[in-house]
Amino acid sequence: MRSHSGIEVRRCRPLLGTLVEISCQGSPDDINRAFDAIEKVHRLMSFHDPTSDVARMNREASHEPVKVHPWTWRVLKSAQEFSRKSDGVFDITVAWQLVKWDYLPRPNTWVCSDGSWRDIVLGDECIVRFRRPVIVDLGGIAKGFAVDRAVGTLKSNGVTALFMYAIPPSRRALPERCGCANVPWRLRELISSVENTVASMWGHCLTGVLVNPDGT
Repeated sequence: MRSHSGIEVRRCRPLLGTLVEISCQGSPDDINRAFDAIEKVHRLMSFHDPTSDVARMNREASHEPVKVHPWTWRVLKSAQEFSRKSDGVFDITVAWQLVKWDYLPRPNTWVCSDGSWRDIVLGDECIVRFRRPVIVDLGGIAKGFAVDRAVGTLKSNGVTALFMYAIPPSRRALPERCGCANVPWRLRELISSVENTVASMWGHCLTGVLVNPDGT
């Protein structure tokens, strides 16, 4: 179904630990479908929801293989690629450090303090296991993935002009050393090379803005 409305519609909802705003030349139904995609990512990849893929991995993957949704597996795969290309500067197992700083809730499980992204094993058929007891947080990279899914939904519905913004939370949420200016050059170079993707690292220091006036 294609959208033919020339009216600009704008909505904002609290999702993924931030505020997501979407405006487009379309209809309220178009935006609702886009938010449905973002909400699905939220349900799958929330650190806080005990039923999410992330919570199940953090509880169980060091003991037994865990089957996750294909979207979660894709995000984990992308996270590993960022970790390899940044020499480990980007590492989703930083969740344990964020727990120590009281930025994330403490899990009801013992965590290996010297674990890393290399302890995450991605198998066939969306199976995940951890070599050691680590915990992961996909909050940053999942934001970019969610925006990609929402943009795809809007474009498939014929929406060719849109603006999407994930509003960052308070700057106090992470230490100054996680600020954008201090991201090592290897990671900045990697991020700048990513095309057609909204990158959001660490959940706070980078946010994605997408402007798509011509449908390309």
